[in-house]
Amino acid sequence: MATYDRDIVRVLDEGVPPTPTIVERGFDGVLAVDKWHRWAVAYTLWVTPDGEWFSDIHLFQRTGSGWRAMVVSGSHGAGWSLWAPRVDNASRLRLGERGGQDAEEEDGSEVSLIAVTGYAALGVEGVRVQQAGEARVIPIVHDLNAFVVLGPAGERTLRAVNLVGAPLGPPVTVYCSFGS
Repeated sequence: MATYDRDIVRVLDEGVPPTPTIVERGFDGVLAVDKWHRWAVAYTLWVTPDGEWFSDIHLFQRTGSGWRAMVVSGSHGAGWSLWAPRVDNASRLRLGERGGQDAEEEDGSEVSLIAVTGYAALGVEGVRVQQAGEARVIPIVHDLNAFVVLGPAGERTLRAVNLVGAPLGPPVTVYCSFGS
């Protein structure tokens, strides 16, 4: 496993370290993670000193010997300047990149894994996710208020919640599939 993957696996096991409130050139870190069944995802951002940036979604599978890297997808650009996410819509959530891969369940059946990244408005402590008959709350990673949600392809409903799980805005429903 590559050194960078080992660094991400450490974050999957130990949690996301603090992030800055504003991302400057030279930043390299994990913004958010999520685990679903025997898979995990890490949302990373790297900004080079000359302003080139890479925003990636890393998928992992839990095996008997630990986490195994599966695929990385993302976007790339240049000309980075100081940045802090802004979310000012009624849902208090802003969805971002998507990435995924087909995988095999333990029973041999196929599942299409899709990760969706995003940012939440100030005051949001979690994202309640409903998908494939399951409901769970994913914590927001402060200070950038980033999140990433992993699950099967299909309809997914996300809702911003406070510390006790009370809704803070209307739900956002998104259909997750490859190419969407």
